[in-house]
Formats: sequence, C-alpha cells, structure tokens
Amino acid sequence: MPNSKRGANDKGIHEGMAVYCESKYRKNTKIHITEKVDGANVSIVNIGGEFIAFSRNGYKCEGSHYTHHIKFDLMVKEWVDSGMLSRFNLPEGERVVFESLTTPHGTLYKDAPDYVLIDWITPSGRKLWDNYDNFLSVRKVKTIYSGLIPISVEDILKVTPKKGFYGANKMEGLVYRIERAGNFDFFAKWVRHDYEELKYSKVDNF
Repeated sequence: MPNSKRGANDKGIHEGMAVYCESKYRKNTKIHITEKVDGANVSIVNIGGEFIAFSRNGYKCEGSHYTHHIKFDLMVKEWVDSGMLSRFNLPEGERVVFESLTTPHGTLYKDAPDYVLIDWITPSGRKLWDNYDNFLSVRKVKTIYSGLIPISVEDILKVTPKKGFYGANKMEGLVYRIERAGNFDFFAKWVRHDYEELKYSKVDNF
C-alpha cells in the first residue's frame, strides 16, 4: 500500500486501488483484513496425485537446508502416510498456502502456532475467503475485519491488539484481501515503518 514500508523487491499498488481498501465504496466488493504474520511462505500442491511441499520461491522443500522447510516437508509426508492428506481434501491442481512460524524472522511470537493458513488456490482461481476456515489441523490466519465498507489502516489498528493475535513483540502489519462480484480481485499489504526484516532470524527462542 502507498502508506506501507516497502522492501527492495516489494511492488506497490497504485492509489486508485488503495482507495478501494481504505476510503471509497465500490459496488459488489467485499474487503477482508487479516493480520500479516511474519514467517516463511510454504505450500502444498497436488500434482498428479503427488502432494509436494514447496517454498515461496517455487523450489521443493525436500532437500532444502532451511530448518523450516525441512519441518514442513516432514509434516506433509506425515499427513500423507497417515492418510490425513488425500485427493478428497486437496484435489488435483489445487494449492494450499501457509505461513510457517517455526523460525523467527523479523518478529517474535509467544502464542503463535507453527503454521497458519493464508490462501487456497484452485485451477480456476483463489477460493473466496469465507469458503474455508482450515486445512486439516491448520487454522486460517486471524481475520480482523470482513465487510463491504472500506476501512483505513489507521482505523483498523485502533481495534487490533498491538501485539496482534499471536503474541507478537510487535505486530508486523495487515493484509487487505479484496473480492469483487464473487471473485478474488487483489491483495494489498501494509507493514509498519519500523519493521526490520530478518532481525531475529538467528534467534531460536525468547
């Protein structure tokens, strides 16, 4: 978002999109605002009946030297071996996306689960946010607001705990998920300006 801190590789939405998040009503539009949790993006994809764990950059977690990728890959294998994960809960071509909070990055958490569910993508597009709450044992990231009326970052922060909903030393930010006419439209994120990326990446606990 225009009023967000941006990293070197972050792409900004233009002001015309931002107003639909914060101030300008648009017909047939629904707005979901969630806490932006600070972890590693990982996912599971059903490719030809094989359930593969991927990292954010599209590489298989299997064989990665990062601890959080290794842990995620082992969890996925356990789900498959136990019969919990199958084509009945993740059909061919679908992807479920999580944020792994098993390793600290730029935020420390006291009450966070190892994973939160942040997205579910089918061959025809993203599922609507209200159409799922969890994937197996992983719950969807906390929703702060869902409604038709735009709401500013400033106002949503007034009703959000400073430590977020997962016991952060300081909440990283917010994610706006915009849906229009029954379809996903776009994402926008807001990150606090004093956030330091990977500040705690070498910390195991606190």
